[in-house]
Parts: sequence; C-alpha cells; structure tokens
Amino acid sequence: MDSELPDEDFLGNAYFFCFVSCILSFVMLLIEYSRIIDEKEKARVELQKKLLSMQLNPHFIFNSFNVLNGLISTNQELALKFSTKLARFYRVVLSNMDNDLISIDNALDMARDYVGLLNVRFGNSICLEIERMSVLDDEYILPCALQLTIENAVKHNHLRDSSKLYLTIKRKDNMLILKNNRILSKDDVVEADSCGIGLRNLFDRYNLICECEPVIKADASFYEIMLPIIKRKNL
Repeated sequence: MDSELPDEDFLGNAYFFCFVSCILSFVMLLIEYSRIIDEKEKARVELQKKLLSMQLNPHFIFNSFNVLNGLISTNQELALKFSTKLARFYRVVLSNMDNDLISIDNALDMARDYVGLLNVRFGNSICLEIERMSVLDDEYILPCALQLTIENAVKHNHLRDSSKLYLTIKRKDNMLILKNNRILSKDDVVEADSCGIGLRNLFDRYNLICECEPVIKADASFYEIMLPIIKRKNL
C-alpha cells in the first residue's frame, strides 16, 4: 500500500464508483416510486370496494321498504311477518358487508333465507332447489351475489297465483349457476344482458376483486347467470 496509484487509475475508480452510486440511487428511487404507486392503487381499490358496498345497502333497503309499504296497505299481518324476517336477514347482510368474500355454504344459507323472506310477499310462489355440490374450503363467492341474482329473477318475472318461479342453484366446474324459468307477459322483451343497479354492482365488484365477470344466458323460457367461484389463493 506504500505505492501511489497513478492519477488515471484514481480518476477511473472514482468515475466507476460514481456511476455505480448513480445506478443504485436510481434503482432505489424506482423501488420507492413503485411502492408509492402500489399503495395508492391499493387505497383506490379499497375505496372502490367501500363505495360499491355502500351502494348495496340503500339499494336493498329501498326495494325492501317498497315491498313493506305495499304489504302494510293490503295485509298488516303479512307486513309484520315480513318486517320481522327482514330485520333478521338484514342483520346477516350487514355482518358480511365488510368481507370481500363469503363461503359458498354461507351464501347458500343466505339464499334460502332470502327466498323465505320473498315468499312472505309472494305467497310461496318461489321454489328454490339447491343441487348437491362439493365445495373446497378455499372456494368463495362475493357477499350478496346470490341475493342479487334472486332479486333480479323476481324483478323481471310476473309472479301470479297460477305460476311459480323455479330457481335452481348448482355448480358446474368453477361456476355457481342460478337458473330460473321465465314468467313473461305479452309485452315483455327478452334481454340476455340487461343489468340494473344490483347486477351492475355485482359485475363491478367481480371485476375489481378477481378481474372476471358473471356470464348471463337467457331466452324466452329461461334465465341463467353463472357466478365465478373465487379461490382465495388466486387473489
């Protein structure tokens, strides 16, 4: 170490270390910038989830109060029964609102309860059949997904005393399928992809959480919506 470095070696080493330092600083800056962008994107997604979840509450309450208001004016005994079941069901809905996903077994239980609530109004005109299916522990769907599809089936059919709405829930591959018969009036127009607030909310939430969408098929005799089953490990 007693020998001195030539000037050109000293300057060469200095330039080299400056170059390496600049590269490292640039890389660290990119990493920090990516982290900030990632945090902002996560915050944006969480905000969208909250907004979509908040949209469901007034949608469900508005529809339910319309039903209750109609029953109060026609049948106060049924109105009381409906309000009692509504309170119990809505308590379950609220307990799941903050969850991104819900187990399929839990979703099926909610579907049964929701049909029971609707049948108070429609005099048991809605028949629900849930086919046997195998479900893994890590398979989920979105909260209120089945509720919204059942609500859509009731909304777009003309339930009468002489006609029943038959709902079937089954599994096919990685889809949970809800299918119903069509009870149409002569003035109805069949639209395979018609989406109101409820279904639009469902489509938006699926896109946000797993970048996929439900699939709708329909004709004059049936309506079918296929809900993607979500594996938590794939998120």
